[in-house]
Amino acid sequence: MIADGLVPLMGIDNGLRAVANAVRFSELADTLARQTDGEILLPKHSSIASAGVALDEADAKAELRASGITVPRGIVVTVERTDQLAEINFPVAVKALSAGLAHKSEVGAVALQVETADAAWQSVNAMAKKLKDSSPELCLRGFLVEEMVKDAVGELLVGVRRVDRLGLALTIGIGGTEAELLRDTATVLLPASRDAIADALRSLRLFPVFCGWRGRPKGDVEAAIDAIQKFAQFASINEKRFIEAEINPLIVRQGQRAVAVDAVMRLTQT
Repeated sequence: MIADGLVPLMGIDNGLRAVANAVRFSELADTLARQTDGEILLPKHSSIASAGVALDEADAKAELRASGITVPRGIVVTVERTDQLAEINFPVAVKALSAGLAHKSEVGAVALQVETADAAWQSVNAMAKKLKDSSPELCLRGFLVEEMVKDAVGELLVGVRRVDRLGLALTIGIGGTEAELLRDTATVLLPASRDAIADALRSLRLFPVFCGWRGRPKGDVEAAIDAIQKFAQFASINEKRFIEAEINPLIVRQGQRAVAVDAVMRLTQT
């Protein structure tokens, strides 16, 4: 077959995936050709050798907030000083702040639905003691106390990472703690149009969950697309110092706005 110029399918699963990818590539190429009148040139991207610097959650969210992405209202407290708790509305989430904590729930570094200031103070102290005993190498900046997000319809994962020789790739998927199990994602290269981002979101198998599936409340999908577009623009604008970042979850609400509830980010040193 190969001698006759035919490509054999090496296994049903891999073969069908290859055919699907070829069809998808053709569709994307046709779409791109319709959107431009000139020659399509890939931008030049240089690899970044540095591992970069990881930001803690508060600093990562400050970058997102400056880019117009909604994040929960929050304050940073320490074991020695928690008087700012009077400034926030309950219930809240309490999270340990350290650039070395990417998955807080796995090490007991997060408490949700904390109902009172006293309970928040107890959570801070208990968390500090636990992390000191279990992870003494961690450099704790303090604790992020944030108001819980209401009216959630569903959760998305939104990530951008640098791909050698190709630039930045945006991944959109179903988020939450089960994201790695579901593996329901779509990826597009940046820069990407709003339509491309919307198409990627709507291609997810579980996308109907956000659209009133089986009588569930409808989420503000347009707000989610807005947030994802701003995240992609943030990465593109900061392309020279950007390595990777992820919002998980981006909560899609019944009302207006989508909210970035948790974020990790790694940038080059400046």
